[in-house]
Amino acid sequence: MPDLAEPPAAVKKRDLAGLRSRRLKAAELFEQGAMPASVAATLGVSVQSAARWRQRWEQHGSAALGRRVKQGRPMRISRRTFEELGQIIARTAPGFSSLRRFRWTPRVLQDFILRHYGVAYHLSHCWRLLRRLSKYVHRKYPPPREPAAPIWVDHSDDLPF
Repeated sequence: MPDLAEPPAAVKKRDLAGLRSRRLKAAELFEQGAMPASVAATLGVSVQSAARWRQRWEQHGSAALGRRVKQGRPMRISRRTFEELGQIIARTAPGFSSLRRFRWTPRVLQDFILRHYGVAYHLSHCWRLLRRLSKYVHRKYPPPREPAAPIWVDHSDDLPF
């Protein structure tokens, strides 16, 4: 039986190497005959996670606990296409092209991606894409305009007193 005296230090949520080592430690404990409840207590995880790890370990071995799929949802367009889109936005940004009054809005971006790449994004996601794509636009603002001279007409001579 494994030594349950000292649980390891807490692992940060996004520390992928730490999470991987914790799953591999669970595999070692399972090989020694530990049950999911004792593994959960030893590693500081939920019993459900330990039970899932044990099931995966029984079906596919220790290697199945070592590798982990990429966190988060995969992009619908490739990284290369995303960079290409950023360059298109940079070329058409106001101040960089003849399209002085053109503005990339989420709706315009949504329509452009659908027409050119065949990928449908929700409008709220296009806001996020525009924020990420803004790094491709090096903002070059026009020089500030001179304030208009105040229109002041001296009517003091017209006064009767």
